[in-house]
Amino acid sequence: MNWLLERILWKAHDENRCYAAELLSILLQNSSANREALGKKDGVEIILKALSQFRRRDPVDADEAEFMENLFDALCSALSEPATKSLFLASEGVDLMLLMMKEKLQSKSRSIKVLDYAMSGPTGSEVCSTFVEVLGLKTLFSAFMGKASKKQKRNTGIEATEDTPHILGIISSLFTNLPSDSSGRIRLLAKFVENEYEKVDKLLEVREHASNRLKQVDV
Repeated sequence: MNWLLERILWKAHDENRCYAAELLSILLQNSSANREALGKKDGVEIILKALSQFRRRDPVDADEAEFMENLFDALCSALSEPATKSLFLASEGVDLMLLMMKEKLQSKSRSIKVLDYAMSGPTGSEVCSTFVEVLGLKTLFSAFMGKASKKQKRNTGIEATEDTPHILGIISSLFTNLPSDSSGRIRLLAKFVENEYEKVDKLLEVREHASNRLKQVDV
């Protein structure tokens, strides 16, 4: 694993770098022991560092896009361990994912998925609190309401649909993990009141769309 982690940090992209990310993703997928070993080797911070290059640019070709995808998949797998969530926080992973969401590049959808994994379950409580503290609600609900750039609307229609389950997962985790008397929960509730309850209307639209799709399947 040491070699894989060193290899994904190489600046020059080649096939070996891509294979290293793929192998890392496979090793972390179904092995708690490997995920724990990743944390002990500062692997979370290394993966985040490797991903940071895509904060302001898209992958240059299909191979580099696959490299990026494998790194995001590896991070999602690692976040199933409670200890990894703490390391994710310490390495400012929430901040990086939010920056990627704001840039609206290919990494946007993947960063939303990572946050969904990081904030889920009781062990995601601290991540949820940090998410609110670093002003993540504005970015989250902008994505939820579909406020995208013209470029994104032309190029990522399918991705926007794929984002919805993860956005809903994040919202659900926030309601579950933020204490009822906390300022974070009050700020979350305020988002659903502003602009004449537009987020509530959006939720109802999503529910109606899902219900209609299920009816078509039942038929």
